[in-house]
Amino acid sequence: MPKECKKALKSLEVGAGSGRLSRFLAERGYRTTCLDFSPQALKLAKKYYDAANLIGEFIEGEAGDMPFYDGEFDVVFSTGLLEHFEDPMPIIFEMVRVLRIGGLFYSDIVPKKFGSFVKKLKWSR
Repeated sequence: MPKECKKALKSLEVGAGSGRLSRFLAERGYRTTCLDFSPQALKLAKKYYDAANLIGEFIEGEAGDMPFYDGEFDVVFSTGLLEHFEDPMPIIFEMVRVLRIGGLFYSDIVPKKFGSFVKKLKWSR
């Protein structure tokens, strides 16, 4: 994470899955929130947090309609999420909505034309 993140206190991982990246921030003192559509993923994330003796918040919800206040987070990020949506812009707008002014936003997106290539790499390991 860039140096700017070190000043941030509250982070949100959208489409958190196992919460791996949020755990990285929690280990460095951030107050982390993991949002995911899947209750099973959040259960796994909490299990990993508990095993590492970390505290986090785990929220089941939709990336396009998050149950958070405007500007609630210092850092909002996602990885491996947006390429699963036909139109990711409403999700990006929602992520920016919950980000404080001057906060840090990060998201990656795998173009659809590379999707099958990425799946081959993932499963061939």
